[in-house]
Amino acid sequence: MPFAQMYKSLIEKEINTSASRLKVNKLYKIHSYTTVDGEQKTYAGAKAAIIFLVGIYEKKLYAIKITEVKPNDFFKWLKPTMLKNIKADEFDERKPLAEYLKKADKSGKQIFSGFLKGKPIYAKEPNVFRTYYRENVKQISEVILKPDVLKNIYGLPVTANTSKEKISDKNPIKTKEESKKGTKEQISQTK
Repeated sequence: MPFAQMYKSLIEKEINTSASRLKVNKLYKIHSYTTVDGEQKTYAGAKAAIIFLVGIYEKKLYAIKITEVKPNDFFKWLKPTMLKNIKADEFDERKPLAEYLKKADKSGKQIFSGFLKGKPIYAKEPNVFRTYYRENVKQISEVILKPDVLKNIYGLPVTANTSKEKISDKNPIKTKEESKKGTKEQISQTK
């Protein structure tokens, strides 16, 4: 999982759960999974498997394995799925990601046909759209992103007194001051 370490600093906490309690539109980290060949796989550290659950249908989980996608690319794809008119202070309530996204059906058809099929994230190599057998998920936890990460995805400024954790490959979250400075630098470079 080439980008697992990049996501690590964006996570506020992980909550252990069971495969029977999974919900669509949420992020999960798979810690242990039994492959169709019967091999028990454990994922941790740089090999962590973080997924965005798109749908659950006939005992299968349909997901985007985000640890195979750069954070900026995943969050760019995610932004159109977010609700409109979310206020900055609502992100500070530390709710699961699904609370900020448009409602989706359990099977994932709405997300797949409306936001995934035909998009660059779906065509990525290696393929990031995965199917997992629910009963083969042995250990899993829900991933809660830091409020500043969610604010940044939504396009809200991040205040200077909050966490300076970054989203992009190097430094994705910018404070208000950094955003203004960057804009001024971009304008002066174009002159």
